[in-house]
Amino acid sequence: MIKELSSVFAIDVCAYAVLSNHYHSVLYVDSSRALNWHDEEVVERWKQLFSGVVLVDRYMDGECGTD
Repeated sequence: MIKELSSVFAIDVCAYAVLSNHYHSVLYVDSSRALNWHDEEVVERWKQLFSGVVLVDRYMDGECGTD
């Protein structure tokens, strides 16, 4: 899951440890990479992981404004 999330979002995994009941992670958020994404690209990345969100679908169909 960590690998999948890092491939979709602007996150680099520096280290992680999986324990019996939780995990630790050291992440780098690449804000300069994320700031270059247009709104539609952010939505498309989100939709790679989550589907069936009515408001997201309406936004992508042009039914919702960004105001």
